[in-house]
Amino acid sequence: MRQFILPSSYDGEGTLVLTGKESRYLSRVLRLKVGSQIAARDREGKSYSMTITAISREHCSLTPSKGETSLATLPAYSGPMCNLVLMQCLLKGHKEDTLVRQATEIGVSSIALVQSRHCVSDAKERSASRIERLNAKIREALQQSGSSISTHLERQIVPLLQLPAWWGGRGTALFFHQSTIALQQDLPSVVSTLSCDGPVGVLIGPEGGFSDEECAFLSHNGFIPVMLKTNILRSETAAIYALSALQVLMNNTIKPLHLS
Repeated sequence: MRQFILPSSYDGEGTLVLTGKESRYLSRVLRLKVGSQIAARDREGKSYSMTITAISREHCSLTPSKGETSLATLPAYSGPMCNLVLMQCLLKGHKEDTLVRQATEIGVSSIALVQSRHCVSDAKERSASRIERLNAKIREALQQSGSSISTHLERQIVPLLQLPAWWGGRGTALFFHQSTIALQQDLPSVVSTLSCDGPVGVLIGPEGGFSDEECAFLSHNGFIPVMLKTNILRSETAAIYALSALQVLMNNTIKPLHLS
């Protein structure tokens, strides 16, 4: 079920007045009326039930509902989810927009953009506006999917050579690459060794793939090379394929922790 992501300025008290795109989303996209209730959540994960108290051409007002609220308005799935961190090498055009939206719908906990050798997109190209645009995509995806995971986008693009330091050994990190490099593993074998006591990093290369030197560097720094037993995939397809397969396999074989 859809939910509304509250602006960071709202503290949970009193009436919230929305304008612009947010107001149009409730009144025109969801077609809510005065008196309608909607599940809402702030970016810290706290849930609210909000009632539409006023609608005009330019504004929409929400007030916290009093008393008991119906669970039917809350997201359909609130069970345990594995802590997946997507490390995605930069993509060109609107491929990043689509990928970030889909990864958020799947339920990744965070996303980091990575600059690697074969990235077509330049890390310095409109970096601030790029992050702002992708954060908007995350918000839209959270509202559409009802995900209980507050997906976070790292504000800084991470150079691949700095990735091991950024990751800091906080959990198992995998990188997906279709090649014949030594010791490359298949996904089910890797999943059988995983634990959800910490995050699992998922590194996906750019359109041009990783160089042999980058593969060697990643392997030397503890990133596990994984091959997907399928056709050669575009970068954005490989990311969604890998995240989806990991989530299914991990949920079926280990007991993950719930991220609230």
